[in-house]
Amino acid sequence: MIAMIENISLDELYDLQEKLFKLEMLTTDKDVSDKIYEVLHLVDEGTERKKKNAGTN
Repeated sequence: MIAMIENISLDELYDLQEKLFKLEMLTTDKDVSDKIYEVLHLVDEGTERKKKNAGTN
């Protein structure tokens, strides 16, 4: 999953964050919500890494 996130542009990561957040807000299933939150956390970390790398390049 992390390798997939590394191949996504920063703009796409922001879009993915927004969609995951909306989806997480809509679901009432705790297990689904927890999984979405886990993926959202990975996307957040990927976004931070990309922003940090963009600042150093």
